[in-house]
Amino acid sequence: MKRVLVISTLCCLFILKTTGAQANEAKQGITVDPAFIEIDLEEDEQEETFEFGFQNNNKESVIIELFTLNFRHKDETGLVQFIGDDTTSYEYSLVSYISVPVDSIRVAPGEKEVVPVTVKNRLDLSPGGHYAGIIGRITSDKDTAQNTKVRPSIASLILLRKRGGEQFNLSLKEVDWPSRIVHFFYTDKISLMFQNEGNIHLVPRGTVEIRDILGRVIYKGVINTSSFYVLPSSKRRLTITMNKTLRALPISIDTLTVKGNDSLKKTRFTFQDSYIHIHPIVIFILIVASGLTFAYSKRKWSKR
Repeated sequence: MKRVLVISTLCCLFILKTTGAQANEAKQGITVDPAFIEIDLEEDEQEETFEFGFQNNNKESVIIELFTLNFRHKDETGLVQFIGDDTTSYEYSLVSYISVPVDSIRVAPGEKEVVPVTVKNRLDLSPGGHYAGIIGRITSDKDTAQNTKVRPSIASLILLRKRGGEQFNLSLKEVDWPSRIVHFFYTDKISLMFQNEGNIHLVPRGTVEIRDILGRVIYKGVINTSSFYVLPSSKRRLTITMNKTLRALPISIDTLTVKGNDSLKKTRFTFQDSYIHIHPIVIFILIVASGLTFAYSKRKWSKR
C-alpha cells in the first residue's frame, strides 16, 4: 500500500533531460544529488558503483526509506512514470540489477548522507538502455505504521547504457506547423514529434530554418536546447522557438527545412516544405490599388 502511494505521488513529478539537472527537492527541504546520472557499461564490465547524497536542510532529523523503481515516459510530453513491482513485461527494466546496501538512512539537521549504489552487469542484462530511479521516502520518528498518509518522496534517475548491441533508430515523425500553400505571417513556434524505435535513449539535435527565394535564412530555431531525451519505444514532442534573423521579402517562395541527428550521431532526420509568402501589406496595397482602379474606371465611363 505504501509503495502504491509513493508511485502515484511521483509519477508526474519528473521531466527527463540531460543538462542543468537540479537536485530534486521535497517539501521539507530534503535534496538528492545528483538528481540524474548516466552510466555506460561495457560488455566485459562486471559492475558499476556510484553514489547519491541526501542533504537535510531541516531543523530536525529525518529518516529516508530507500527503494528502487523502474521508469518510462508517461506520454509524449516527456513526463516520467514510475512502474510498480510487476515489471516482468518491461523490456528496459533495471531494478533487479541494482544493489543498495541499506533500506533506510537517518540524516541529521544540516548534514548529508552518502549512499553507494551498485549496478550488476549480469549475463541477462540485455544491451541497450535500462532505466530506474532511487526513491527516497521521507519519514520521521513521529510516523507510525498505521499512518498511511502520502509522505513526500524524492528520486534520482538512472539511465544505463549497456554497450555491445545498441539499436539506434530515432526518426522525425511529425512537423506540426501551419502547412498551407500561401502564408501571410511567420510562426514563432514549430512543434516536432520524434519517435525512438531503437533500444537506447537518444537526444535529438539540429536546426529549423526558413529560407526565402534568395536563399537567405530569415528565421531559425535550435532543436532541443534543453537536451531532452527520447526513451526507447517512446514518442516525444518538442516545441521549437523560431527567431527572426533577417527582414523578409514582401513576396517570396520560402522553404522550411528541419534537419539534424541524435546526440551520438548514429541517426539523421530531415524534413522540407515550400510555400508562398505574401506580406499582408502587399494584400492591402493590391486591394487599395484595385479599388482606386475601379473608381477611376467607373468615373471615366460615367463621363461618356
